[in-house]
Formats: sequence, C-alpha cells, structure tokens
Amino acid sequence: MKDDLESYLNDHLAGSSAGILMTQRLLENTVDEEEREFFQSLLEKIENDRGQLEQVIESLELKLHGAKQTMSGMFARIGLWRMDFNGLRIGELGKFELLELLILGIQGKGLLWNVLGDISVSYPSLEKYDFGRLYIEAMAQKEGSRSFASGKGGWFSGVLVANRERFNGTLRFIVRVFLMF
Repeated sequence: MKDDLESYLNDHLAGSSAGILMTQRLLENTVDEEEREFFQSLLEKIENDRGQLEQVIESLELKLHGAKQTMSGMFARIGLWRMDFNGLRIGELGKFELLELLILGIQGKGLLWNVLGDISVSYPSLEKYDFGRLYIEAMAQKEGSRSFASGKGGWFSGVLVANRERFNGTLRFIVRVFLMF
C-alpha cells in the first residue's frame, strides 16, 4: 500500500509541475492586466498547493520520484511546443487548451485532497493537514478558472467552434500521450 500511495502522490506532484509550466506560459503570453493578475494568482495557488503536497509526502516519509518530475516537465514542454508548431497560439485556441488542461488538473488536485482526507484517519502524520479546506480551495480555483474563461466575452466557446478541427487533432494527441503511461 505504501508503494501505491508513494506513486500516487508523486504522480500528482508531477502533474503540479506541468500545471506550473502551463500557467507560467499563459502568464508570459498575456498582455491584458486583468488576465495577468488572474494567472499570477493561479500560479501562486498551484505553487502553494505543490508545497503542501511535498510536505505531505515528507510527513509520510515517502520518497520523491525525481524521474517523474523530469518526465512531466518534458511532456508539458513537448505539448507546449506542439501547440506552437500547429499554430495554436496563446491568443487563440492555445489559451483555450491550456485553460482546459489546467481545469482538469485542478479537478484532479481536488480529488487528491479528498482522498487524503479520507485516508488521514489511518495516517497520524496527516492529522495536521486540513484536507477539507484544501479541497474547497481547489474547487474554487476550478470554478474561478471556468468563470474566467467563459466570462471574457465568450471567447472560450467561440474559439472552440472556430478552431474545432485543430482542437480535435490536439486532443487526440494529448489522449495518445497519456495512454502511453
């Protein structure tokens, strides 16, 4: 069970690395001040949650899997490069795709906190964490990201309709990459 938990937590830690890279990319390529503030705040929240997860791993006396972190960073960079190669610039479908992936990742983070809350009764070292609060914060991040994306003059859905074929091709690529693992 300990090996499974170690692997599960390291998978989420690797996912947070990808989330940080994607959020940094959005921040770097955004000129609108309101959007920059949103992405800066989101980046800080993801980094803080990553720190919390590292503390959880440490308190359980589990190992950090550096290889998973490296691979996650590589795949995130490959995904970002592929978006550029296909002309999916940040101002168009690329922003939609990155936000969608971030929303999925944040949803997974919420589920992680929920699971840790459920199993914390079996691990005394986890009693000091407020996983219920972390879950609520993750769901607020997810809803904030969804509201932000759909509230910008409807560009979120408009971009999807205008770029349907490119979106479908990129989605197929992402699914294939994740199925490799």
